[in-house]
Amino acid sequence: MSGKALGSLLISAFFALPLIVETVDMNQKLKAIILSALVFPGSGQFLIKRPVLGGIFAGLALISFSIILMAMVERSLLIAEKIQLGEIPLDIEMITGLLLQQQTAGSSSYIVNIAWVMLLLAWLISIIHLSLVKPE
Repeated sequence: MSGKALGSLLISAFFALPLIVETVDMNQKLKAIILSALVFPGSGQFLIKRPVLGGIFAGLALISFSIILMAMVERSLLIAEKIQLGEIPLDIEMITGLLLQQQTAGSSSYIVNIAWVMLLLAWLISIIHLSLVKPE
């Protein structure tokens, strides 16, 4: 099964849940979509009084964001330490090259890639769920 087919299957299975069949005011629906799209995944679900689903989306996004942020800080601290020790000159091109090089190397990059995917999926599925809620 291809990745696209698997993704479609997962999304279809998720939206087949009875959580979708709910009616809300159209204005409230639009506010919820904007809130989830621009503020944080799951925030729109809280607005339409679906706190469990909102908590799931927000939790996934928060965990993913934490993993990504920790990896970025770790990389930055390593490079800052090398600069302080004089191993790396204070050259923006070299620092950028090292950041990109570290980004593709190591086992933590796999975890960070998964975290990025989870963050994007939480965001997209949150917005898609809100767009499928039926207005009153």
